[in-house]
Amino acid sequence: MKVTTDLKLIIYINQDIFSYTIFNTNKNCFEEINQYNLLRNQKNLSEEILKTIESNSILSKNYSKILCAVDFETSTFIPIELFNKNNINHYINDNNQENKIEYIKQQFIDCYTLFTIPKNILEILETKYNNIHIKPFASIIVDYAMHIHNKNDSQILTQVNKNNFHITFVNNGQFIFYNKFNFESTDDFLYYFMNCLHILEIDGKKTNTFVITELDNKLELFQKLSKYLQILFLEKPSNFLYKNQILEYETYKNHKLFSQLICE
Repeated sequence: MKVTTDLKLIIYINQDIFSYTIFNTNKNCFEEINQYNLLRNQKNLSEEILKTIESNSILSKNYSKILCAVDFETSTFIPIELFNKNNINHYINDNNQENKIEYIKQQFIDCYTLFTIPKNILEILETKYNNIHIKPFASIIVDYAMHIHNKNDSQILTQVNKNNFHITFVNNGQFIFYNKFNFESTDDFLYYFMNCLHILEIDGKKTNTFVITELDNKLELFQKLSKYLQILFLEKPSNFLYKNQILEYETYKNHKLFSQLICE
């Protein structure tokens, strides 16, 4: 099969969605975005992913490079000086025999990220794509936070999904905090979010909180959060071109894909 040398395939997968974009390296342009809803069932998730890939001719092409962010398992950050690749099982407490522990080096901070990924999903991705580069979304959002921050300021970057959110905190150019929380209601979300600020002693009114999400930014959840914080919905990166189909999306959407190119 002919390799498409001028195109990169960028994929994001969580328990609810499989989304992808095509980036043209010659034109510095994002050309297409598509998203599929997945059945929320861990046992069948690998089958859903395989079916999605095989049913789409674009996903079945042979690309020179494929970036993929997975967002459904455990991850942790280890400073370079404390990291030993021979002891990766000591860093993450995961007794699930169906998972595999992987690690990658961060792009913008001196850390490794360790993460777990279901073996059956890893096998599908590596079988379908010979040169795929897989990262946990935790790794992506921390590097993205470091990329967009102002070195003289404190800044929060959060990605809010339907049932969970990622939160990062960067202070004066230093990575301070990352976590991920599941929630079932707006009150749950606010409790976990504000508790992070309380523990870290962050003044929400004096700290910019950048939000990326696929949700409607007029949801009650964001309106309530804005009572306590100075929230800003992050604009898409300005250093790329975008085809009209992508420009039709709200500017705070699809960072889960755009960010991977910046943080590869």
